[in-house]
Amino acid sequence: MHIHEAGGPVDDGALLRLSFRNQELGVHAFEYTRWWRDCDMTSTYAYHHRMLRLLQHRRPPHRWLIKAPWHNFHLDELLAEYPGAQFIMTHRDPVRTIPSACSLLYASFQSYQPREVIDQKALGQFEFEHLRIGIERLQQFRDRVGNERFIDIHHNAFNTDPLGEVERIYSLARRSADARGERSHVSLVGAPSIRITG
Repeated sequence: MHIHEAGGPVDDGALLRLSFRNQELGVHAFEYTRWWRDCDMTSTYAYHHRMLRLLQHRRPPHRWLIKAPWHNFHLDELLAEYPGAQFIMTHRDPVRTIPSACSLLYASFQSYQPREVIDQKALGQFEFEHLRIGIERLQQFRDRVGNERFIDIHHNAFNTDPLGEVERIYSLARRSADARGERSHVSLVGAPSIRITG
């Protein structure tokens, strides 16, 4: 359901967990997630930055592409820590995305509790609420900071012409794509992403 490769891209939730500030949708803790949406992430992003520098201290050029929709809830704090951040916004049909996310969460919930105690309707309602609030906060942030930091990548366009869309991303970063870079970035695009430099 969720592909992981040993040397491939992965979201940065594990780094946020180190300061106990990850959204943790994979567990049935809706009230925690509601609290998390409004918690102060300032120190979390400072530690996040420290961990990225540690992980890449011998692997220049010290640029990162982090991908995860949970950053939508705390973009002001993220930008305060990474003032040069640029945002790659990927867009998928919510009619397909929300059931897909619910299916993933339902499977996760089943790993530690019986299927019959999971309220699928409540799960769907919560996930819809959560994603809606995240998109609203993202749009408010974008309205405040302007569109210059953003590029929009639509799922259908990416599937039709992935390398063309990657060229657009490189253009935002004012970089040129070589053959190696094209391959690596094609695999990274797929969730709201933030390009940051350290």
